[in-house]
Amino acid sequence: MMRIFKILLLAAICLLPFQAQAAFEFNREPDTAKKCAICHFRWVSTFFTEHRSTPLAQLEEKKDVVGSPEMCLSCHDGSIRDSRDRVCNDPGHRVGIKPSDKVSIPSNFPLDENGLLQCSTCHTPHAVPARGTKLVTTFLRGDNSNSGLCRECHKRALGGAEQGNHPVDVQAKSNVEVLRAAGGKFGEEGQSQIICQTCHMAHGGVTSKRLVLSVENTQTMSILCEVCHTKKPVKPGAHVQNKFSHPLDVKPGRGIKIPAEWSSGDRVVTGTNGELVCRTCHRPHFAADKKHLLADHTGKYGLCVQCHTAQGAVADSTHDLRLSAPNEKNMRGVAAADTGPCDACHLVHSGSGQYMWARNLPAGQSGERFCRSCHEPGQCGQKSLPREFGHPQAKITGGSAVAGLPLFTDSGEQSYQGKMSCMTCHDVHNPLPLTGPAVAGAKNGKYLRLGGQGAEAHCLSCHPDQSLVQATPHDMRMSAPGYKNALSQSPGQSGLCGACHSAHGAPVQAYMWASQRSASVPLAWLKSSGTEKSLMVSLCTGCHNKNASAAKHVPSYGLHPGAFYARAAEHKKDIQPLHVPLFTDKGKMSGGGAIVCATCHNAHQWDGLTRAKGPGRLEEGTVKTSFLRPDLPQLFCSVCHGRPARKKNAEPFPFGDSQ
Repeated sequence: MMRIFKILLLAAICLLPFQAQAAFEFNREPDTAKKCAICHFRWVSTFFTEHRSTPLAQLEEKKDVVGSPEMCLSCHDGSIRDSRDRVCNDPGHRVGIKPSDKVSIPSNFPLDENGLLQCSTCHTPHAVPARGTKLVTTFLRGDNSNSGLCRECHKRALGGAEQGNHPVDVQAKSNVEVLRAAGGKFGEEGQSQIICQTCHMAHGGVTSKRLVLSVENTQTMSILCEVCHTKKPVKPGAHVQNKFSHPLDVKPGRGIKIPAEWSSGDRVVTGTNGELVCRTCHRPHFAADKKHLLADHTGKYGLCVQCHTAQGAVADSTHDLRLSAPNEKNMRGVAAADTGPCDACHLVHSGSGQYMWARNLPAGQSGERFCRSCHEPGQCGQKSLPREFGHPQAKITGGSAVAGLPLFTDSGEQSYQGKMSCMTCHDVHNPLPLTGPAVAGAKNGKYLRLGGQGAEAHCLSCHPDQSLVQATPHDMRMSAPGYKNALSQSPGQSGLCGACHSAHGAPVQAYMWASQRSASVPLAWLKSSGTEKSLMVSLCTGCHNKNASAAKHVPSYGLHPGAFYARAAEHKKDIQPLHVPLFTDKGKMSGGGAIVCATCHNAHQWDGLTRAKGPGRLEEGTVKTSFLRPDLPQLFCSVCHGRPARKKNAEPFPFGDSQ
């Protein structure tokens, strides 16, 4: 018995190495987990079984490296020429960051232990969704048909304009192939269903927003927004004449400056060289103004005036129709009360003609049509109509127009070769100088371009020679501050020039005369002058009569007798080069006219020999001052009368000498 036991024990001892060898050989059998271990380092036998590092890799005790960007990029590094190069070489969806409050991450889209986005948030190699027999997309955690995966997280970027976002699931109207060629994708409902991936790509793109085309580089052939909306976007259904849009892809013009931030504090997007692009004013997601996807609220002063600051003064003025005519509608049928301060007159994407005009223009070709669209009978500005006998809207000759007062063509374009128009003197956006009480809470004024410099600044800009009337006895602000012109305005109200002239509503068309008129032959004159019907004389005697402001300066004798005409005809060729004006009874200068007050007197220059303003005080004139033209006896009178030393038989001056 003992012998049998010993034999069995010896056999068992002999068999032990074979059993151990068998167990050892089992561990060396092919392991299906090795494919997993390509990504799951900790599943490698050395790590998992022996818990030690290898010469090539360190054992990670606490962190499984699966799903990290480094792990994914160990294959998707661009070394294989397929779509993988976009993952590491082009802009793409950010990883290693915490999701913003604008996205919501579903529970089946895992973040890492620190709550950060990783490749594995959207991708997984373990379960590829399928529809029928067709695999769906590349290792995604959900079906991405019609950008379904994007919509899982970016729910707040949906909802269309009602939520302040560009609409999706609508059909693109044009240039679909341009977007496809750039990498954009369309949905499966229709030929050109707009989805997230029409404009964005998760891996690739040209900006940090993963866009298929640039929205900022104006040097490229296609700007993303313009592919569908064109450079001149218009409202759907707009009339053929309403095709005028705000300029795009251009740098701001003179007097316009794009701010760095909107009033909301959001950064203003411009082109790569500072150009105005679609994204400057519009925001396709999370727009402040949802109706038009604007980057900032229109608000009280509007988006426009943040760039067009000089035009911002129109807010709260009578030209702000929200206050002065809240029910007035533009050509799109939108009431002024429902818009910003600009939209009543301008339509950014469906204006009519110059200035993107929002109102129906009356017939005609002159630039004043823009003003007349309001300032005509039956229109909202009918209470402020230009009266008769205003400043002529003529073409300026000889380069007499000055900087600051623009000229305009008949189509309304500003041009040095243009004509005077309403907008030459008037700045429709600035009510200065203010006049009278507010109208319906709106500032009321004259809307003069140089309103801050006084009403006369416009006149003197084009008529500098007449500026010398300042500080002379003809400056009624100094000599007769209580005087009233024919429009019942004091010199303080009318300004320097307005005492005698009015650009609008002058009672006398000639010279836009706004002062009083009197008889052509005042009773105080001791002699008839032959000017009983002279308009020019009646303009002067309006003040220079015994019952008016210049009662102390009424000449005792009348003007040159009518016999002058016969002698003037003989010496016409000698008189004309002297630039001494003669006037017809209707007030026109003519070589065959009569001698009147303005022949010898220049009403705007106190001292004919000195080109300067007046003395600034009231004083009696002399033969050198008194508004007399220079060297009259020698240059003018002597043509007919001669001089004592000029001819032996020269006719003497009427008063006995040349003095």
